[in-house]
Order: sequence, then structure tokens, then C-alpha cells
Amino acid sequence: MGAEAGLAQPTALRWPASGQIWRVLGYVLIAIAVVLVGLPMYWMLIAAFKTNQEIFTAPPTWIPLAPTLDNFPAAWRQAPFGNFYVNSLIYTLVSGSAKILQAVFSAYWRWSAGPIRTRVCCCRGSSPRSARSCCASTS
Repeated sequence: MGAEAGLAQPTALRWPASGQIWRVLGYVLIAIAVVLVGLPMYWMLIAAFKTNQEIFTAPPTWIPLAPTLDNFPAAWRQAPFGNFYVNSLIYTLVSGSAKILQAVFSAYWRWSAGPIRTRVCCCRGSSPRSARSCCASTS
């Protein structure tokens, strides 16, 4: 009992466990990643509703002063979005058909070869010689 009396008692102030530190650090890194990815996406979204003059003003405005939808018909007239849509449709149909055809050929090859034969040996704990004879007799 005398040796226990000399031990230091734990105090109320403790450092957090290392797992908690890593968890907080992980959340901080995720928050930084969200900001780094989210800010450019937000900027592109709000730029779609700004006029050209407002996009190029300094300092930039984070909320459009006079939101407008005039940019969308102008973009549709300037870029051939109809051609882009047709190209995407053709690419999707051709690549999807090729993947399905490859899957059909793979499935046919797999099942035309017959069932996969595996040997399961349940002779654990025996000598190697008896295990070989046990496994040979189960196939």
C-alpha cells in the first residue's frame, strides 16, 4: 500500500487519444478538399448567370448582381451542341453494344467448357502422405 500512495494521480486535463487526432485531421483534410473542388464549380455556376462585364470585373462578385438567362441561348447558338449530343449517342450505343457482345462471348466460352472442377481436401491434421491419398480419393 505504501508504494501505491506515491504514484501520481491522473489529472482532469488529458491529451486526446491518437485516434481522435487522426479523425479530426481527416475531417480537416476533407473540408479543405471540398473547398478546393467546390469553389471552381461554384464560380462556373455563378458565371453562367452573370453578364460578360460582371464576369471580368475586379474585384470579383461572388453573387451575381443582375442574374440573367441570356447566356444559355447564346451558348447554344455559338457551339454545335446538337452535334455533341449525336456524337455522344453514337459513342454510347457502339461501346455499350461492344461490351454486351464481349460479355456474351465470355459467358458462352465459360459455360461451353463445362463446370470448373476443384478439389477440396478435408484431411487436415494428418500426415502429408495420408492427406495425398485422402485428397486423391475424394476427386
